Amino acid sequence: PKVTVGPESNGAIRYIDQTTATRNAAGVSEAGAFPESAVVWTEYTLTLEKIGDTIPISEDAVKDTARLAGEVERFLALNIDLKVNTDLTVGSGTTPTIKGVYTYAPTYTAAASGITSASAYDLLVKMKETIMSSYNGKYRPNFAMMSTVEINKMKLRKDANNNYVQPPFANGVMEVDGLMIVENNDMAVNTVVIGDSRFGTIYELEGYSIGVGYSGTQYAADMMTLKARRRLALLIRTADQTGFLKCTSISGALTTLAT
Repeated sequence: PKVTVGPESNGAIRYIDQTTATRNAAGVSEAGAFPESAVVWTEYTLTLEKIGDTIPISEDAVKDTARLAGEVERFLALNIDLKVNTDLTVGSGTTPTIKGVYTYAPTYTAAASGITSASAYDLLVKMKETIMSSYNGKYRPNFAMMSTVEINKMKLRKDANNNYVQPPFANGVMEVDGLMIVENNDMAVNTVVIGDSRFGTIYELEGYSIGVGYSGTQYAADMMTLKARRRLALLIRTADQTGFLKCTSISGALTTLAT
């Protein structure tokens, strides 16, 4: 989900997070007393981080070659989008860097499960099981984000007779047990993150914007600078981070699952 932030936000959003929660919902008999749950709320502030880039271009090129000027602007826009994708995926969260979904996600710890010839298919199912079985159905993980290398390991997996392996819980090759496989090469090889995308929100101020100005001696030299920018942040509240899991070593987890 994406939310547009208004111009008077002071470059930040304020949000409420659960510090502690006690859930006591129960059946109630006629004229019986209702149970009481409790939750402690804390207010936080999340800064919208700025991603930008510039490139010099001659005024003649802008005026005489509209196609070239358009290509330069598209080049800038792509640079911004690539950086946004990187940060939303694995950003550290240290200003001015966005905190990415991989950084937010708790780390999965595999348990010995006696799975014969354990594969990444098995790992995804077990990671989903961990989330689903731990939080009373609050979450329904719907995506798994991996690099092309790891996705291709699943696609190209064969049995002892060189038949391609596609388990019955895989729908085609890009969905496993209800998890849409998201191909993202900002994810390091041998890692994966899964989660329920409903519990993350991108907040963006202004959207993509581009401006033109002069720097140093550019005006006299008949040059100008194009500047592009976006301001945004990803929020996964502390109370909802348990809806996500990351595996920092797929190979290591598979060894454990097979034990």
